[in-house]
Amino acid sequence: MSLPSTTKAFTVNSIRSPPDITINSIPVPNPVASGTCAVRILAAYVSPGWPLFYDGTLSYLSFPLPFVPGSHAVGRVISAGPDAAQLRPGDLVFIDSYIRARDDPTNTQILLGLHEGSTEASKRLMRDAWRDGVLRTVATVPLENVNRLDESAIDRLGYTPSELVIALSRLLVASGGVAAAHLRAGQTVIVGPATGHYSGAVAEVAVALGARVIALGRDATKLKAMSDALATIYPRSARIQTVETAGDAETVTAAIRAALPTGSAGADAFFDISPGSGIQPAHIVPAFAALRPGAKAILMGAIFGDLQVNYASILFRSITIKGQYMYTRENATQMMRMVEAGVVRIGKLAGHEVQGEFALEDWEAAFVALKGAHGWGKGVTFTPGDEA
Repeated sequence: MSLPSTTKAFTVNSIRSPPDITINSIPVPNPVASGTCAVRILAAYVSPGWPLFYDGTLSYLSFPLPFVPGSHAVGRVISAGPDAAQLRPGDLVFIDSYIRARDDPTNTQILLGLHEGSTEASKRLMRDAWRDGVLRTVATVPLENVNRLDESAIDRLGYTPSELVIALSRLLVASGGVAAAHLRAGQTVIVGPATGHYSGAVAEVAVALGARVIALGRDATKLKAMSDALATIYPRSARIQTVETAGDAETVTAAIRAALPTGSAGADAFFDISPGSGIQPAHIVPAFAALRPGAKAILMGAIFGDLQVNYASILFRSITIKGQYMYTRENATQMMRMVEAGVVRIGKLAGHEVQGEFALEDWEAAFVALKGAHGWGKGVTFTPGDEA
């Protein structure tokens, strides 16, 4: 594989309806600089929410324009910078989106091809260094965001690039929350809501690790589908109960408590992975009420308002509330090894569905397919392959 001089790129030129998107040709840096890696993209994840940002319906993610989006991809290394210790041409790799400034990793962070953050430093990091995401035939990205995969293990399990990128894009986010809770086999955890793209991943990982899961949601059909799938995928370890959250707080709390193991004082942890909202969802209060003394509440969602819980109840039960944004490199590496080992299953083995694979030029068809790709275990990808 030689390094081309240009790459096709999916480009958002302005925010308007209908979306102002073109497929452009942009230069590929040559030679590949220190701290970077050029990757031939085999499959790039497409989020169901992206069209809503590009037509102006949603605005809580920000990025410079024009903009090449794309946050996660599976591909092959074409060339790595001279400081690369392990990556070699031809390696099968996963590109993750979570970029931290090398001289200020705690305070300055962006999401590649997705969000420039809220500080001037983070906006400058995206604008001047990592402006373009992975919706390209060849992407040049930070070296530390390129994760080598065990291709022999992947082949043995039969996973495709699209299955890998759809799964890993969500499982890595779950890995941060699971690590923050110090989750162990035999514990009982509440996941709410549990049938979304990211929240479903937390439920899957918890079940795979041998935890009991109480899955919350408003749609009984979706809850049952996920519960049945996990019980089939992990027949020896699956302990999953479902609770609808349509009732009042007292009714939902009672239902959660009824799902706890006999004699339990409450759940060991609660993972909130609420989708974007300005108000507190109804499941928050019942989930907090069903925690045991000393339990943890891990906040991983996108609620943009205040958290309203009973102060005294949290105090007297010594509840730990922890916000968890994304994950560490160690979390990500461990999750990828778990997938390669078959501990956490993905793709067809896990009942997941690739709803469509599209060329960059077919982005309008991809956006239509996204309407059926919401929720647990579904996804759409761009597969530029060997396009020039």
